[in-house]
Amino acid sequence: MFVHTGLILLANKKGYVERSYKLQSAQTDGPPRVSRQDVSDDLKTLRERES
Repeated sequence: MFVHTGLILLANKKGYVERSYKLQSAQTDGPPRVSRQDVSDDLKTLRERES
């Protein structure tokens, strides 16, 4: 079996990574999975800061 991990990177206009979100499957023990709301809130904050 192979273990795959997912990663979402939130980058600014200059291409620098502002945030990273490690994704986990529902079967994996560990910290809670990232929510869509967390990513959406951080994206909104980044857009406001860069406008």
